[in-house]
Amino acid sequence: TIGGCVSTSRTPVVVTINTVPSIPSASNPAFCGSATISNLISTPGANGDVVDWYANPTGGTALVTTTALTNATDYYAQTRNSATSCVSATRKKITVTINALPNTGLTVGGAGAVCYNTGTNITVANSVSGINYQLYNGVSNVGSAVAGTGSSINLPTGNLTAASTTFSVIATNSTTGCSATLTGTAVVTTNALPIGFNDVVSNLGCTGILSYDLQANINNTAKGGNSVLSSFTWTVSSNSNVTGASASSGNTINQTLYNLSNSSQQIIYTV
Repeated sequence: TIGGCVSTSRTPVVVTINTVPSIPSASNPAFCGSATISNLISTPGANGDVVDWYANPTGGTALVTTTALTNATDYYAQTRNSATSCVSATRKKITVTINALPNTGLTVGGAGAVCYNTGTNITVANSVSGINYQLYNGVSNVGSAVAGTGSSINLPTGNLTAASTTFSVIATNSTTGCSATLTGTAVVTTNALPIGFNDVVSNLGCTGILSYDLQANINNTAKGGNSVLSSFTWTVSSNSNVTGASASSGNTINQTLYNLSNSSQQIIYTV
């Protein structure tokens, strides 16, 4: 009014009272190694669709999603309606736990060579009590996890047939469930078994001299050999009519055999 005078008409004003969102729900989380605000999980309260995180129970600026979380620290969640910008009257407090990862710098041993279809042990030096160690071949676990003892432990590979296998070890804290892959690996190669063929020396003649090159047998790929450099031992079947045959070792069987009978006789060498 001016001097008691009023306007001849009135302008209507519409007032909107937006509903205040309720506080969000959230639980105390635990993480392994590290985490950021983006890893926190919460559900907006009624009438809200966004949760903002703060370092304080009131006031302050919302934390960006890349903010690193700190162990044993409180964080506060507040519901916000992105359309109205209304926020919950209070904030939900949570306490964050950041569990340490297992030590990944332990020495992994056991690299070397084994014979085809045999196995060995991969070792972890200075294993930690309360940590379980699982051997892996690529993404596949090998055997069962072995509990740390405070000293070196063995992780059996099982029998190996591949030419080369790279083993890794994953360590898991039995209390927190936190896991990490040890930085060291172990490569185990497999040596092929020598393959030969059954051969017959049909006639030694009158001298009875047997000279048989066993490595030449292995090297004869045309008859099934695989040319693996080898050393040899052999046994001899018993035949009372033949002397001079005996078990021994070496690359060549050099023996003089005597037939004590008046008929052909046979001696079998098993190599």
